[in-house]
Amino acid sequence: MVEDENSVRYERADGVFVRVFRDQRDKYVGFRIGLVSRPRDALTATELATLSGVAEPRGEYPERADQLRTSVARVAQALQTHGERPLGGDETIYDEAMELRRAYTQRYTRPSDGSSDPGR
Repeated sequence: MVEDENSVRYERADGVFVRVFRDQRDKYVGFRIGLVSRPRDALTATELATLSGVAEPRGEYPERADQLRTSVARVAQALQTHGERPLGGDETIYDEAMELRRAYTQRYTRPSDGSSDPGR
C-alpha cells in the first residue's frame, strides 16, 4: 500500500509489515520492519543489524537523485541479510529491540535520586 509519495508499506497475511521510505530532508532511503499488532516496536535498520550481530554498513549520505535505485537495493539487501528473524515471525526480536532502546536511553538519562548533583 502506498502511504504517500515517499513511503510504501507491504503487509503480509501473518501480520508482518515492512515500510520502505525516502526521507526528503536527510536524503536517504530507509525501512522499518514490524508487526501490525505492535507498530510502535518496528525495528530500524541499525537495530536489526545490531540484533543480528552484524555492523550495519553505511550508505552514502546525503543521497543524490541518481542514487535512488542503489539506495532501494541497499535496503532490500539489508532485509535479506538481517531480516530472517522478523520476517520469519520471531516476535522475541521486538522485545530485544526494546531492551536496546532502554539501554541507549539510560545512557542519556540523569539519575532521579540526585546522585549526580555534587552539592548533595
